[in-house]
Amino acid sequence: MSIRLSARQMRALSALALLCINQLSLSICSAFGDLLSAEYEMRLLLSCAFILTAVGLGDAYKVPTAQVRVFYPKGFEVSIPHEEGISLFAFHGKLNEEFDGLEAGTWARDIPSAKRGRWTFRDRETALNLGDTLYYWTYVIYNGLGYREDDGAYVVTEYAPNRRN
Repeated sequence: MSIRLSARQMRALSALALLCINQLSLSICSAFGDLLSAEYEMRLLLSCAFILTAVGLGDAYKVPTAQVRVFYPKGFEVSIPHEEGISLFAFHGKLNEEFDGLEAGTWARDIPSAKRGRWTFRDRETALNLGDTLYYWTYVIYNGLGYREDDGAYVVTEYAPNRRN
């Protein structure tokens, strides 16, 4: 199960957890007050706060899985849904050839704005055949930070019924 929290919700959750850690630290310090120095108490509190921040915010955003649509006789699009906080979507792809590390690929394009609620890369000229594999990775700037979704692969098994312009 995956739970997606907004940046605001993550900040609130982190603040609440920090308060709990502070209370725990104070309880430890009062229980062992004679044994702990003020410097140690501060180090304990800061260490707990650092761990909470690293764990709580380290995986705060996951790039949405891309939707691939292939059209007949030619053309395809790769898109993700719009979410508040996304300011850029980038698509990098190759046809029938896996990526060798983090390279640009045959297609490498930044999409600076969403249309009709989706961030969409479109290629109207390339013909993809049944059985072809589109290898790709995507990049999103979300709340000013960059996030990647690596190792995408889409095997063409059917064509989309119609093309949106």
